[in-house]
Amino acid sequence: MTLCFNLLNQLSNLTMKFSIFNNRVNLSAKSDILYNSLTDKFLAISSAKILSEISLLNDFEISKLKEAGIIVEDTEDEYSKAVDIWRQKVYAVDSFILFINPTLKCNFNCWYCYENHSGDRSIKQHEIYKIKRNIVALLNKYPLLLISFFGGEPLLEYNRVVKPIIEFANKEASELNKKVEISFTSNGLFIDAEKIEFFKKYNVKSLQITLDGGKVYHNKTRFSPGKDTFTTITRNIEALARSNISTTLRINVTNDNIDSCAEIVKWLSTLDINVKRQIKVCVAKIWQEKTTDSLLSKIDHLLDSLCAIGIYAYQAFHDNLRNMCYGDRANSMVINYDGNIFKCTAIDFEPANKEAYLGDTGEVISVNNSIDEKINKRLNNKYCHSCRVMPLCFGGCYKTVNSNIDNYCLFNHSEKEKDKMVMDIIKNKARIEALQNYYSNK
Repeated sequence: MTLCFNLLNQLSNLTMKFSIFNNRVNLSAKSDILYNSLTDKFLAISSAKILSEISLLNDFEISKLKEAGIIVEDTEDEYSKAVDIWRQKVYAVDSFILFINPTLKCNFNCWYCYENHSGDRSIKQHEIYKIKRNIVALLNKYPLLLISFFGGEPLLEYNRVVKPIIEFANKEASELNKKVEISFTSNGLFIDAEKIEFFKKYNVKSLQITLDGGKVYHNKTRFSPGKDTFTTITRNIEALARSNISTTLRINVTNDNIDSCAEIVKWLSTLDINVKRQIKVCVAKIWQEKTTDSLLSKIDHLLDSLCAIGIYAYQAFHDNLRNMCYGDRANSMVINYDGNIFKCTAIDFEPANKEAYLGDTGEVISVNNSIDEKINKRLNNKYCHSCRVMPLCFGGCYKTVNSNIDNYCLFNHSEKEKDKMVMDIIKNKARIEALQNYYSNK
């Protein structure tokens, strides 16, 4: 009986194959990481271990490799499986993501900002009316409406635009028995006790607020005459967290300011544990800054230091299957102050780049079939079909797909860059585990 079982097991293994989405990355002198970009699972193996034929593996090894998706059924079409999962997320109808730019004006003038803050770039009253009509239409269609205020600095228009829209959206959602959740991307300078009370009352879930290094570097970049903006903003972040409003603290780093970020770690380390739970940190290299090995090493150290004090910290990485960019979702849009509609916030919002605009009663009037066009462009990219990191990348975000010609590679065909992305994901998983251990011991 045992012999028969073993023979059947061996025959079943002959119908298996190695996944096309396997990644093997060196971890140390003696260890490698096997990571599957479709299943998002990994295994540590000996660097000396050769994986060439499944028939040479023992039953235990085969079992573990199957569990991680490293080995799959010979008939499995992995590429189609990844695309099917991705399409389901693209066209998901459980919610709608609505970004609103009340203004493109800003109280700061950061040297790296891509937006044009000059001129009259604030929303007019008739556009507010259109947005409200659009909100009603969206609430009638979707069970959950996620409204995020962007800019510019959205809180410059708090009383005239932001507050009335939030009150209106909550009232309509209540009457329709739907849900609305609010978030902001803000520089955090104008947060005060009155706004925090309003946020708590009207379901404001989170804010993203940026620091540009330690106090000296931050105050130089986010300059306001006679003000210590670093201290004001960090106090405001604390106040939000103490009110159980989540904050994503984005730290913009350069080769010059990275060392000063130790001040931020020192500040966060002094916070109560329940306050820390409301704060997470995204460390982002400013896009104009040169990438150096030294900077990357220091970013890793900063992330590890933050996790060691109980703050979840991460570096933005590609995982377009499990952590899809809002711009890639069919059910998302950005309404600019002038009523023009875009799919991405990381652009200059020039009218020529619009995807649609709001009609007189808040209806969306399209000017192209951008979603379907971009999906076809991704899926017809011949370089993606057999790429080991395709489920993570999917050709990049909406903006990347839009700005590249056909058959491009986000990594310029660099295997080293693909390995780096995989290692960033592994490091993030390790930091999450370290954070869980931190809180389990408290």
